Amino acid sequence: MHLLGLAFLVTGSAAGVVYQNYYFRDLFMEIRRLETALDNGEVESGQLQLEKMTLAGYGRIESTARAQMGLIMPPWESIVYLKPSGSVEALAGD
Repeated sequence: MHLLGLAFLVTGSAAGVVYQNYYFRDLFMEIRRLETALDNGEVESGQLQLEKMTLAGYGRIESTARAQMGLIMPPWESIVYLKPSGSVEALAGD
């Protein structure tokens, strides 16, 4: 009877070790997949930041305004420069 119980415990223990190995290997693969997705997301984020800076540049905005909206630079004599009154905090509404 003791031998049968011992065999049952050894078999159960072996099954538990196999299950734990499978479970940890599965978790390891999930970690690797998530790390790869994170790396891909960081690369894409960098590319989008570069594209944003390119598209938001003043030269790009000006050329788009000229081409798509027909905007032109007014003559220098018609440009009026305004000097803000008060401090920067007053302009910000603080």
